[in-house]
Amino acid sequence: MVVRGTVSDATGGTIDGALIVLAPEEGILRADGRRAVAAVTGADGAFAVGVVPGRYRLTASHPEYVDDVRSLEIGPGGATVDVALVPGGVVEGTVRDRASGAPVAGAWVGYSREVVRAGPMAALRPRPAAAARSSPAPTAASGSPASAPAASS
Repeated sequence: MVVRGTVSDATGGTIDGALIVLAPEEGILRADGRRAVAAVTGADGAFAVGVVPGRYRLTASHPEYVDDVRSLEIGPGGATVDVALVPGGVVEGTVRDRASGAPVAGAWVGYSREVVRAGPMAALRPRPAAAARSSPAPTAASGSPASAPAASS
């Protein structure tokens, strides 16, 4: 069976280089990452992955976008899935010395984003209801950090 689809952004433009991972679901709370299959979208945003029939967790990700995760039932005829990813954000600014106001080179700048896990089964999840992600980066001589996506999950 083949799972086909396209990955686009919020404006409908295709996303080249998005990673699509299909992992068999083990019950309602877990997917078996050891038996996962993956594909990368082409310039047209299209992908195709061969799997056996069953229930899968599909994850679409790209460094510049927020991940999309969903459950998918694959029957004998395969499936078609179209995914629209939401753009992430960028952290920008300058680290300055409080006393002098001069840019600080070599300071480490990071961000954290709360990831809320909600829904009717949230109480059964074996992890906390919220978690933080962080991606520190050093500043340049100007005191500005290297631009990095800030919303990937």
